[in-house]
Amino acid sequence: MKMIKKINNNVALVSDRGTRAVVIGLGVGFNARPGSTVDESRVQERFVLQQNANVAHYMELLKKIPANTIEAAVHIVRDAARMLDKSLPGILVFTLADHIGFAKERLLEGIVLEHPLSCEIAQCYPDEYRAALHGVEIMSDHLGMDVPEAEASFIAIHIANALGDFAGGFDAAEMAEMISGSIVLVEQGIGRGTDRSSMAFSRFIAHLRYYLMRRIDGEVGEEADADLFRLVSAKYAEAFSYARAIDAYLTEEHGLGAGDCGACPGELLYLTLHINRLISNERSERTGQDGQ
Repeated sequence: MKMIKKINNNVALVSDRGTRAVVIGLGVGFNARPGSTVDESRVQERFVLQQNANVAHYMELLKKIPANTIEAAVHIVRDAARMLDKSLPGILVFTLADHIGFAKERLLEGIVLEHPLSCEIAQCYPDEYRAALHGVEIMSDHLGMDVPEAEASFIAIHIANALGDFAGGFDAAEMAEMISGSIVLVEQGIGRGTDRSSMAFSRFIAHLRYYLMRRIDGEVGEEADADLFRLVSAKYAEAFSYARAIDAYLTEEHGLGAGDCGACPGELLYLTLHINRLISNERSERTGQDGQ
């Protein structure tokens, strides 16, 4: 492992068996010079840069970000990988460090930002959001300040993007936006908001997320039995109208063509059933409350 450039006493860019990586460890960059051998016993964390990564950009980023901010990002990524039981790419350290640095500046000025899709992010990416809530605690510890829970939504999006393989140029935030727009269509149809803490809502979000992923990926769903499709679309006409509205919204507002699997009868059938369960649950709860 050879030194390429020292960032500070505890962070350095190295060449390791033909790959470039950022290594972090107490004293790993102390008295180091380009071309010198790195004391690997000091390396505590190692993050490989992708082959097409803009190394110069990340070098500049690392030089500008305080050590405690980088350490917070490293800690968040390490614990998120453990909580999710998944490998997270090294690039996440840099994107999180950049976000944390900006968030610290905002918070010192008394500016607390709420992600406009915070509810949808928590519902759409529950595991990532739990890891992000833990990340807020880590930020508070490393930065020595109270970090509001609102930051969890932004951290969750970074984690989801790092894990996701989103096709068609979409990312986690755009997925959440599409889900939010779909929920609004249903809520406008029934004339009130839904109970977002209910099991029916969680099931609807889970199905909607997978529906969107299949549609974005261009996967063709199973064709529905014609008689069954006619039965469901007639019996649950209201829910079917909302499913059709969601299909049109995704096509017109987000560029998912009508030829994608979202427009397949089988997909519309299952979406209709989930919407019907949601609105039936809402009306049942409302009736129960009115009767009390």
